[in-house]
Amino acid sequence: MKTSLTFLAADCDRVALSSRSTGKVFVSYARKASPQAISRPTNTNLFEPNAEWVEENWIAAEQGRLEPSAAAKLYYSMATAYSVASDLFDRNNKKGPATYFECLIGHLFSRHIGVNPSRRITLQAGNSTIPLTMDFLFDLGGHTPRIHLPVKLSSRERVVQAWAH
Repeated sequence: MKTSLTFLAADCDRVALSSRSTGKVFVSYARKASPQAISRPTNTNLFEPNAEWVEENWIAAEQGRLEPSAAAKLYYSMATAYSVASDLFDRNNKKGPATYFECLIGHLFSRHIGVNPSRRITLQAGNSTIPLTMDFLFDLGGHTPRIHLPVKLSSRERVVQAWAH
């Protein structure tokens, strides 16, 4: 993530975008060497492109002293930076940014609740046991419900999630 932010600061320019969302300002990034290709948009109220700021606030979060107002900005910046930089190298690489996002969100959620997720469960169907691969399943133990955390970037998969759950 730090490499992505350093790349954006050193080798890219911000590209202003017009937005119809009241109170929201979006920008994209373009490589100085090839300004015609731009990245996905970022919300300027949430995206902090300064790698040192992100690093300092990550340390504050790890120490339990992150201000709530900085939390959304920190996590949005961490979740977005790699995807924005990746857009400028390989526009067809959808799996890389999606996998990064999935791993980051799974890690943050796991640290917050103190339980490692599983990605596979088995279901009994008649006399057969069927393995089922999932996004993240957190088992809090005892008689508490399991938490299924769907984490996807593609719109196609997000649309399916509403029906699958």
